[in-house]
Amino acid sequence: MPPSSNEAAWLAACEAYHQYKLMHKLPSLPAAFANFGLLHIAVTEALWDRRGEIAQKKTKPVMHVVSSAGLVAAFSPAQRMVQLRDSGTALDRMDRLSGLIVRSMPASAKLLEGEAAKEFSEVPLILLLWHFGQAAEHALEHMPSLHKKRLFLRRFPSVEPGILQMRHLRLIHTLSRDPLSFDSLLPMMKEADRHFVCPDLTSLYLTGALQLKSSS
Repeated sequence: MPPSSNEAAWLAACEAYHQYKLMHKLPSLPAAFANFGLLHIAVTEALWDRRGEIAQKKTKPVMHVVSSAGLVAAFSPAQRMVQLRDSGTALDRMDRLSGLIVRSMPASAKLLEGEAAKEFSEVPLILLLWHFGQAAEHALEHMPSLHKKRLFLRRFPSVEPGILQMRHLRLIHTLSRDPLSFDSLLPMMKEADRHFVCPDLTSLYLTGALQLKSSS
């Protein structure tokens, strides 16, 4: 079955983004992401993949993310806070980030404290999710099908103001007015903004700001 016009437009936009990245130097991400790398992307995806299970738990136990070399991150669903091992260590190697395991800890477990926390940095989950959509091309695969769907901004993304660039604000303004299909959204955007529409919509979706409504 051929893709719908929405899906075809999305696939074409994602391919255009891929080609744009190959041919142009992309603008730098905000300073808040200066120390983010493969570790942040891998941990974020591991937690995203378990989001359904995490949401269903009545209790919100701390979760540990481990690799073959040891503890990589600790996550508190109740606080929506992640402690990640500082980059530049042996655990930041890609071969040790390809098979991360997420484990629920006992109900009494807390985020790391004292000496145990010295090699870790705390990052809000929503910041990791926004960065994942912006920085990891395979994050685009986590967008649901746009077939018979309209896009609508459910709420303003709860990220620091300095994270949002002008193109994000223009997109947020457009999506705040009326639900739009993806193929009707594109002509309303500036040409320069359309280059980044796929990662930008993905970040909005991952952070819970973007809602997909079924078309009538």
